[in-house]
Amino acid sequence: MAKYALLSRIYLTDQELFELMSPKNISTTLLLKKFRSRGLFFSNIGGSETTFRLKASQLPSDWDLIDSIVGRMERSDPAGKKSNEVIKNCVPEQDIEAAVRELEAVRGRKYHEIYKTTKASGDDKTTIIEVGFTEIDLSVALPYQRRQRKVKIEVTEGADGLCINYTSGAAADKIIEGLKSFIQYTTPNEPDIQRISVNSLRTAELRTRFFMLLIRGIEGFQFDNSTQILVDRRFPEDDESEEADEEENALEPGRRKAETFAEKKLKGLVNRVSLHGEQVESADLYEHARNSGYYIAGMKWTAFGQRDSQVHVDFEAGFDDPVEGKSFIFSVVRQWQFSDEDPDIDETVEMSEGLRRRFEQLLYTSAVKALNEILESQKQASPGEE
Repeated sequence: MAKYALLSRIYLTDQELFELMSPKNISTTLLLKKFRSRGLFFSNIGGSETTFRLKASQLPSDWDLIDSIVGRMERSDPAGKKSNEVIKNCVPEQDIEAAVRELEAVRGRKYHEIYKTTKASGDDKTTIIEVGFTEIDLSVALPYQRRQRKVKIEVTEGADGLCINYTSGAAADKIIEGLKSFIQYTTPNEPDIQRISVNSLRTAELRTRFFMLLIRGIEGFQFDNSTQILVDRRFPEDDESEEADEEENALEPGRRKAETFAEKKLKGLVNRVSLHGEQVESADLYEHARNSGYYIAGMKWTAFGQRDSQVHVDFEAGFDDPVEGKSFIFSVVRQWQFSDEDPDIDETVEMSEGLRRRFEQLLYTSAVKALNEILESQKQASPGEE
């Protein structure tokens, strides 16, 4: 739950009220409806929305209105996109709770962080670490500068090493880096960390192939359709990076239009693979990637259970830096099924933490297999190269 630490103040200034009623917190339509319920009739027609909100913020305070807006702002944080890494050279049977206690002793007081560790239900190999902290944003009004947040980290010890699964973000990255310094390793050097990166894949076909292998390789699921595809055609530059940046800036006005067309084209080809089979349609997809130069940089898609086709799961995957192809991020968005009463309506099915964790692991495992398959095929194609 994201809460604001300074909202216990009794009075808010006009500026603070204006910021409270910003569009990110409450829509203009809902704000107009709230004021009309008080007998105050405003219109944002014929004037700027900013002028309307300025007038509204200078009215006598309506604490029911303020409470309702704050209540919307203080909703639970979404599950968020996850990052994952595996430390290969850990000492077996790590005492994660002891490492967390050492980390808290170093960071807790300095950064006002509160740590809590528990074992995952039904999984004694997984330790769940919850870290509460206060996020400070000095760019907003005083009552909204300090926001209480929570980071969730799952550490699982397996045959491949120590798997760390966590909500992607700057705060979590710093906590993870701190945790690594208190983990014991079999070698005195830096930890041997496995991360998914397509940085070495320097063609549009290969990067597109990675995502196609990923969405079709999730164990127990069959790809149904893609709902959103993000594309790019840029790759990490070397000596010509400055010239490439200047060229991209010059072409910026038409770039988004070209990307939108490429997204629609690739999305159509991806969904045709689902409808008409893999062989011929995949060839068309990869040929289009080669000819256009555009590759899939991220996507959202739906898959259904192979054993129970009524069960559908929405997945999402991409890279925090799509050009470099680093910092793989992913999410299990939701589980749903079609309504028994109306087959045109889908109903969200609640997921337990254990089931969400299992789906996330299946997605990540598919990504690892997809990358390894491409790298192995490259080695076989070029046996003489290191």
